[in-house]
Amino acid sequence: MFFFAFLERWRGWRKPTAIVLTYLVSLPGDITLGGGLWFLQFSYTADRYVIVERGLGIGMFLRPLGLILITSLFALDTIALVVRDVRRDGWQGRWRFRNDAPILPRVLRPRPPTRTGPVAGDPA
Repeated sequence: MFFFAFLERWRGWRKPTAIVLTYLVSLPGDITLGGGLWFLQFSYTADRYVIVERGLGIGMFLRPLGLILITSLFALDTIALVVRDVRRDGWQGRWRFRNDAPILPRVLRPRPPTRTGPVAGDPA
């Protein structure tokens, strides 16, 4: 997901906010809240006992919230683009969306496309 977020254009306010949040979520560090718990634990890489500090990290709460915000901002931007496009060009000429429910009030249903000439392979 991050790779695709970094490929987005810096347009509007939702996409830049999502891109900045993506950069912040991908930072590797974490802040521990309160005093950590100290343990004496065996390390397989050092082949001896080492002191390990465990604690409650703030990233456990902020990273999921950031991921939800990133996807929501991209989704809201896409929905806003579709609504703006339908308001500008109308819904009636979009036969591809004929089975969809109209997303705006007072919108006419799409009409089938009209044939303007003979089609190859048609028995005329």
